[in-house]
Amino acid sequence: MKALIGRVYSIYAGILFVLTFLFFYPVFLFAILFPRFEKYGLIANYWWANIYFPLVFIPVKREWRFKRDKKQNYVLCANHFSFLDIPTMAFFPGSFKFIGKKSLTKIPVFGYMFKKLHIIVDRKEVNSRSKSLKKGLSTLDKGQSLMIFPEGGILTKSPPNMVKYKDGAFKAAIIKNVPIVPITIPYNFKIMPDDGKFSFYWHHMKIIFHEPIPTQELTLEDVEWLKDKTFKVINDELKTHLPESF
Repeated sequence: MKALIGRVYSIYAGILFVLTFLFFYPVFLFAILFPRFEKYGLIANYWWANIYFPLVFIPVKREWRFKRDKKQNYVLCANHFSFLDIPTMAFFPGSFKFIGKKSLTKIPVFGYMFKKLHIIVDRKEVNSRSKSLKKGLSTLDKGQSLMIFPEGGILTKSPPNMVKYKDGAFKAAIIKNVPIVPITIPYNFKIMPDDGKFSFYWHHMKIIFHEPIPTQELTLEDVEWLKDKTFKVINDELKTHLPESF
């Protein structure tokens, strides 16, 4: 019976995901067709998340460790253990772009929107990382924030243990003197584990937006220090929520 209830819940969550996404799709399409309105398509993600998660009975607690400056853009860095992390990040208010893998563009309907509104990295292309970094710097120049999962994908085999961070997010933050905001998402892998089954389990969600790490005094020689600092902030928070997993 428990397995049946879980399967029904997974199907329900999947159907609601599609229906709510399609409800907002005209906004995304309008932003794609008329680039000067792009920010409204990006902000629509925030409203989508605030509708979808209550409909699937997932309570979401957002914990802010700082007061967000609406005039300041950020480089947002979060741990990545679940496909659910991407829609979860929509809870960050304001206009921001993801840097995501090309494989996301293969998802029907969603993939087209993601490709047009966000930044794609194709790891099979030699110059892809430098191209995506250039687009990321351009995004920051426009006053928008940049969202990156610095692990480079769902790569860990034992969440909530993270893998080593890649450099891109930290280079962008230093080059443009934009603060890094570490973000801890401790429970998403319990709600939707990366097991290939696309199963959905009930669990409360929590998002911790940590105090920004300034970059004004840093140079590219400090990339490793900035990576380690961000990793430690997120990892220490994960340990407080899931101590039995470390």
